[in-house]
Amino acid sequence: DLQGAVTAWQESIRLRPSAWAARNLAVAALRQGQNEAALVYYRQAWDLAKQHSKPNTALAVECLQALVKARQFEEGMAVYQALPVKIQQFDRIQILLGRIALELGQLDVVENVLRREYAVVQEGENELTDLWTEMWMRREAAKTGEALNDVLRQRMLEKFPPPTNIDFRMIAKK
Repeated sequence: DLQGAVTAWQESIRLRPSAWAARNLAVAALRQGQNEAALVYYRQAWDLAKQHSKPNTALAVECLQALVKARQFEEGMAVYQALPVKIQQFDRIQILLGRIALELGQLDVVENVLRREYAVVQEGENELTDLWTEMWMRREAAKTGEALNDVLRQRMLEKFPPPTNIDFRMIAKK
């Protein structure tokens, strides 16, 4: 009973605010297609976690994912920068940093993110290769004034193929 759970979490927050109750409300909002409400709850969860000096890796990943999905890249970078260094180094956090940095035009940060090896990436995940290709597309577009489009994407993939350590795409060869 999702509505019963939501009511209980809201009551829990009213009685004693907790990052996990706010996080659970964010997940419930996502399940109901209420993305903006989810973002509000994730922000609340993050603020509560910081107040109690308990930033958690899983919560940080979920918050950053929500901010990226909402295209709130400056806020995402601020959350990343506020994380303890130990949490900043987690694979999923680094991958999210790559997306945030790309969208903020920080291509050197993206390149550093792509130099790492990642244990959490599974076959078929494209985020790392997408970051690689989009980084090269933006660099080329900055030099030439060319538009970011599929033609440029294909040219950059041919000119700068993704390194094997970040290429988890599933490609059928003809």
